[in-house]
Amino acid sequence: ELYLLDPEKYPISEFIQSSPVELEKMEKELRGIIGSCGPEVRSFLEKTFTGDLWVNFRDLPAAVSHHHAYVHGLLEHTLSVTKGALALGKTYKDSGVDIDMDIIAAGGLLHDLGKIESYRLDPFPSMTVPGTVIDHIALGYSLFSRLADEYGLDRGTADAIGHILISHHGRREYGSPVIPATPEAMVVSSADELDFIMFCWKTFPESGNGEPSISDFHPSAGRRFWRRKPPEEGGV
Repeated sequence: ELYLLDPEKYPISEFIQSSPVELEKMEKELRGIIGSCGPEVRSFLEKTFTGDLWVNFRDLPAAVSHHHAYVHGLLEHTLSVTKGALALGKTYKDSGVDIDMDIIAAGGLLHDLGKIESYRLDPFPSMTVPGTVIDHIALGYSLFSRLADEYGLDRGTADAIGHILISHHGRREYGSPVIPATPEAMVVSSADELDFIMFCWKTFPESGNGEPSISDFHPSAGRRFWRRKPPEEGGV
């Protein structure tokens, strides 16, 4: 068994798999997204991503096995989802859709907030009892509601962000009690699903069927993947 007696002196990322993305780069991106928000949302997010909450959010995995199941995985996944959702939001905002970019940013950064109570590193990724029997969506909404009340976040703003947290899985059969009903929730949910699928594509192993560019059936993604080779330079 592996025990870390002093995680401050010996970071867990030095001993088990961690995100391939540099931690300093990810933190800078997160702070940049927060800094781009309007005063109220920015202040709320700055207060949220501090202390023990930030340390857990920074270090924990996004899952035990399905995707980003390693140190700093939750932060890596969160940033991919948020950046993707902001890009989608800008596209539709530019086409005339009434969409709030601050709500997208906050909803993207907080959509998996409940995972800080659902997973642990002991030292390998595993689920907590609340994560198993309550789930990260309910845990995240409960924690967010408490933080929003303590901060005094505007009720309408809190409802818009909270809706993203409880709807981000997109369908009731996928674990969300409601489906996305706002443009902001729809783009975050879409970005979340896409990041999961892209992670599965990026990490699929070669199949045993003699065709290395085609994966075996991926049960979580519900498909086989094709890693297409680009044509050789000068080819037709």
